[in-house]
Amino acid sequence: MPDDSIRLLLRSRLRLDVIDAGSTCAYSFRRSSRTCGTPLNATADHAFSCCNALVHRRHNVLRDNWRRIYGEAGAFSTLTERPVPELGPDTSIVADLKVREGPGTPLKYGDVMICHPIDCIRGQWVGQLAGKAAADGEKLKCRKYTPSALGRPVTFVPLVCETYGRWGKSAIAELRKLAKMRAYNSDAANAVDPDAVANGALIRWRRELSVALQLCNAAIIAECIGFETPGGVKVTKPDVLGTSTSDLILER
Repeated sequence: MPDDSIRLLLRSRLRLDVIDAGSTCAYSFRRSSRTCGTPLNATADHAFSCCNALVHRRHNVLRDNWRRIYGEAGAFSTLTERPVPELGPDTSIVADLKVREGPGTPLKYGDVMICHPIDCIRGQWVGQLAGKAAADGEKLKCRKYTPSALGRPVTFVPLVCETYGRWGKSAIAELRKLAKMRAYNSDAANAVDPDAVANGALIRWRRELSVALQLCNAAIIAECIGFETPGGVKVTKPDVLGTSTSDLILER
């Protein structure tokens, strides 16, 4: 990860100032070309509820990473943005991922959500207990994707994480399950110790998800604060909407 991105993310994670007191949100709305102008706290938590284009892009980047991981684990097919007639009270419900792990296996649906563990309560920004935001997000997803009485049996997995990188229990369990699937694919099982393959896949996937998430977070914060930190480190605006995850680079 680029040095400027790391410095910006570390200051945000450690709750240090990333913008001078009294600053306002510099996010520019695409359709009107006007800036948000909302007063910011020093850690610019407002960014994660404001910079809609980049927040949506972050969601899609994680969705696509999960799709790739299912493919690497050996899933028979993985599709994105599919209607879910088996889940939800409304026939218009759409899930991020529709997965079939093999011929004849039940369908599985997954939906990605990123929660910011800092809330503004009565004008004060307050942090939640470790893991609470992800747990609440999982409950919200499970309520939305409730089994339909007339639908065929399917599995739903809430793929929820917090802004700073903590994944929910369901997502962690799913990653471990997929790592075991990867270990027992024919190419891995015949070559090396399956446990070593599973552990290696799990470590690599968690790193890839983390880097993708944090690069997008850096772009979101930089957009909100106007691409300059209190220390005077300027960052170049990345073309997030037209580039891949590896290109989300903030430079001096």
